[in-house]
Amino acid sequence: MYGEKTRCGYYGTPGYTAPQVLSEEDYDAGADWWSFGVILYEMATGKLPFSPKGTLEQQAETIINGEPEYPDSLSATLRDLIEQLLKKEADQRLGVNGNIRHHPFFSTLKWKRVKKRKLESPIIPKPAKGLIKKVISFPKENPSETRMLKRFNYVDPSWLE
Repeated sequence: MYGEKTRCGYYGTPGYTAPQVLSEEDYDAGADWWSFGVILYEMATGKLPFSPKGTLEQQAETIINGEPEYPDSLSATLRDLIEQLLKKEADQRLGVNGNIRHHPFFSTLKWKRVKKRKLESPIIPKPAKGLIKKVISFPKENPSETRMLKRFNYVDPSWLE
């Protein structure tokens, strides 16, 4: 959702859902920036910023009215980024209010390389031997029976600015 577009109704996974969605208010792209903040918090700490315990109503109440606890292990820059993404008021969230690419956390990221898909991951995990064969099994398909989307790719128009 971009520009002035909004939507209403409940969509999403409870622990990742923005307060506006849980309150059944109209919402816009700010709800997506909230979810991104939750994901960053979870990646950095290994847990959700708001307790997933209790009923769905209790979880919603915690998200709407509670504040996450930030461990001391987070860098000040990462904490600031997450705090800006988890602002209760959607119009105050980074991404809606300010360009996330300008946040100091991303100061070393080469956005033009991201756009061109030329940026290599700083971490490339090596799977344990035999793990791929155990986890992934590919069905035997005749390629002529599968539909292929040639040259399918998508880049958000706002990234082209």
